[in-house]
Amino acid sequence: ATIAKHLYPEAQIYNQGFEKVSFPEGYFDLVCGNFPFGDYGVNDSKYNFLGVSIHNYFLAKSADLVREGGLIAVITSTYTLDAPSSQKFRAWLGQKLELVTAVRLPSGVFNTIARTQVSPILLIFQRVKNPRYSNTSKWINTQEVQIVPQDWGNEGEKTKAHLNEYFLSEFQGRSFDKYYQNQLQKSPQYTHLQ
Repeated sequence: ATIAKHLYPEAQIYNQGFEKVSFPEGYFDLVCGNFPFGDYGVNDSKYNFLGVSIHNYFLAKSADLVREGGLIAVITSTYTLDAPSSQKFRAWLGQKLELVTAVRLPSGVFNTIARTQVSPILLIFQRVKNPRYSNTSKWINTQEVQIVPQDWGNEGEKTKAHLNEYFLSEFQGRSFDKYYQNQLQKSPQYTHLQ
């Protein structure tokens, strides 16, 4: 907060927890940031009923603070979309927001700068009055998938994990993608479209 005050002296800077900052609903056109990750909650009487971790708390409060038509662009934990235990939370979000896009960032992307091993994701949502079911149905649910490390260029045992349905077609296409990459390595003349 002290650095921000020096960089932006005309801005109103709040040096306190997000749960203590009060703005009217729909106050912002855009909420963007790198939410804190963690498996602990935040005590905020308005959102305690959700029973969510800190990264999902930040998203819940942001969903109320952004105006209709406004955007939320955040880096958060992959568990926001992938954890089966977050399904009720995603359903709650789906009453307010539509998912514009989601991009998984490389695992370990924050190792050097933050010395933390996390699996981050970039989520962009838009606040809408009546979210379309065709949008929310694509990111509310998860499915259990089997991970074959060799399909991803790794060694190890097969494991199971939960994956948000938004990413399911990408995941299922991975084995074809690996096959296609091998074919390109064998026949580089096919790397250009004709």
